[in-house]
Amino acid sequence: MIQAHVWAPAGSNLGAQLFVSDAGYAWHMAGYSSLVAGSWSTLSYTVPSGISTPLYAVGVQFLNNSASFIGQLYLDAVQW
Repeated sequence: MIQAHVWAPAGSNLGAQLFVSDAGYAWHMAGYSSLVAGSWSTLSYTVPSGISTPLYAVGVQFLNNSASFIGQLYLDAVQW
């Protein structure tokens, strides 16, 4: 399982998802979760068994639900 904590500023309307890229460069992802504005949100993703290894990438992808958002996000305590 991969877990990460993301802080989004007050007034934001964002989503985020964890992903991995396998040995064939196929992406596997958790699906977007809404981030709690002005607070820390915990993202988690269980990597499917049987995907081809080694993994080439592990990351967080963000979705901006508001075209007017400009700001900083914080990523902390990424665990595998």
